[in-house]
Amino acid sequence: AAFSPDGSRIISGSLDNTLKLWDAASGNCLMTLSGHAGFVSAAAFSPDGSRIISASLDKTLKLWDAASGNCLMTLSGHANGVRAAAFSPDSSCIISGSDDKTLKLWDAASGNCLMTLSGHAIGVSAAAFSPDGSRIISGSLDNTLKLWDAASGNCLMTLSGHAGFVSAAAFSPDGSRIISGSLDNTLKLWDAASGNCLMTLSGHAGFVSAAAFSPDGSRIISASLDKTLKLWDAASGNCLMTLSGHANGVSAAAFSPDGSRIISGSLDNTLKLWDAASGNCLMTLSGHAGFVSAAAFSPDGSRIISASLDKTLKLWDAASGNCLMTMTNLPDNETAAWSETEPKLLWASPNAWRWIGIADGCRRLPIELLDDPIDSLTRNL
Repeated sequence: AAFSPDGSRIISGSLDNTLKLWDAASGNCLMTLSGHAGFVSAAAFSPDGSRIISASLDKTLKLWDAASGNCLMTLSGHANGVRAAAFSPDSSCIISGSDDKTLKLWDAASGNCLMTLSGHAIGVSAAAFSPDGSRIISGSLDNTLKLWDAASGNCLMTLSGHAGFVSAAAFSPDGSRIISGSLDNTLKLWDAASGNCLMTLSGHAGFVSAAAFSPDGSRIISASLDKTLKLWDAASGNCLMTLSGHANGVSAAAFSPDGSRIISGSLDNTLKLWDAASGNCLMTLSGHAGFVSAAAFSPDGSRIISASLDKTLKLWDAASGNCLMTMTNLPDNETAAWSETEPKLLWASPNAWRWIGIADGCRRLPIELLDDPIDSLTRNL
């Protein structure tokens, strides 16, 4: 799940092979983007917010118009599922990484495959452009990262040293360094010009699931299945603090846009909001009934979006920790959203009532998602 660049919309991708575009203010499902024949593994807005790219295990990517929801084109060519997709900073190109061991660079206007980047020995798990768009970093199940020239497609260098597959890879905000996280429980900080490993960040007792630089590039946050997050000094490599409190592995972590707070999502079904200066847990965001797979701040830092295996997204107020609304996928491609601050249905697709326990004509209700639509009909006739 991700916010649009202006924070007005949210895109989500699902195991049901669809994407949904939501209004971040009202909770309305603006449209369902259908067409993939396999589950959606990645989805992102273009930097200008006009388009959406999705990647799927059906071996394709699809480019969508963010205003109309029309599928502008299907990008075919990978021989196996696509795991990663990202726009270039100027929105002109798309990079994809696949289980077929390759990356492909696509022209975002024509959909033409500009080049195929080959060299990894196993599938590609992560791919990202440098901030200036001139280079691409990829992480792989072959335990390596590769740095590519985005103009020529040449592999500039291979970054070797991890003893497990690479689960996360990202450039620093100035593009001078790369952080990687791995199944070997470590992070590595690399010089993006020379490819030298500047330092190995050790301390986690479980594999590193997420890693990111702070907006100013001075710190790094890592999340691990050891139930903790660690905050690192990006210059010295010192672990500044360990953020403990989750009851199960941590699956997602991100800084707020101003770098003052950190949001984490966990296999314990909760999110936690942390003070990035003190390491104090400011609040625990509870409500999901399944593990949290993604978490992100809105561009202005005022809200948090979370996605869960319970088939819902939740929008939270980043100041109070209140859950503002829950948005859900229902069977038969129906959708609904309801307020969590008062028992009020905000929006529902035409036949969503078949799957929701309704009282008082769909206006005020204790929401109850039911496993059996016939039971819902019987109870509410």
